[in-house]
Amino acid sequence: MKAERACFFNLERSARLIQLYRTLRKKGTTHRACSDVLRAAYVLSVGALDAYIHDKISENIVRYIRNAAAKNANEKLTPLNEILISKKIPPIDLVLLATRRRPFVQVRRYIDEHIFEQTFQHPGSIEKAMKLIGVPDLWTNVATAQNRILDPALRESREAICRDLASFAKRRNQIVHEGDRERSRTRKHKRRKISAKEVSRVLTRIFILVKAIDSLCKV
Repeated sequence: MKAERACFFNLERSARLIQLYRTLRKKGTTHRACSDVLRAAYVLSVGALDAYIHDKISENIVRYIRNAAAKNANEKLTPLNEILISKKIPPIDLVLLATRRRPFVQVRRYIDEHIFEQTFQHPGSIEKAMKLIGVPDLWTNVATAQNRILDPALRESREAICRDLASFAKRRNQIVHEGDRERSRTRKHKRRKISAKEVSRVLTRIFILVKAIDSLCKV
């Protein structure tokens, strides 16, 4: 399954959770009793973006390396070289790699191993990751790409996009790592407020963001 399609599949799952919450509310369940359904939808939405970045890199890395090598554009491969050096691959492995029938597939395996345990939710980490497949100045280009398809009233600057994304990652971490509880001494057992409208906005913003990023990944 292609990265974009897999992401939208995960976002659809998130949308179903939001709909489940609304159904429960219509049947008389209190917000307090079912608000964790919204938290699950929030985490799944942000996770969809994280998985998309992983998948997009794996999907494009071999083609990007081939193109850069064909053009002798070594500077474009600097981020990749840094990873290979950081992995301290023995010289004999590099020699064997060069003699294999599909050496680029082995390089992709090294990259996949490198990024497997990394998270790509914060704008800084996403921008750095996308440089591996040659996407420069990511957020400026994303702003330009997404604003072409948005109503003028909904368009955002590069700074606004990054600010939104950072807030999504922060709230996701609060849910996952803190149980989404308030941190003040007097309210530490109270859960933070959450609404279907808020989670729907996160889902929609990530959908638009992924569409924009995908349009930039024609390597």
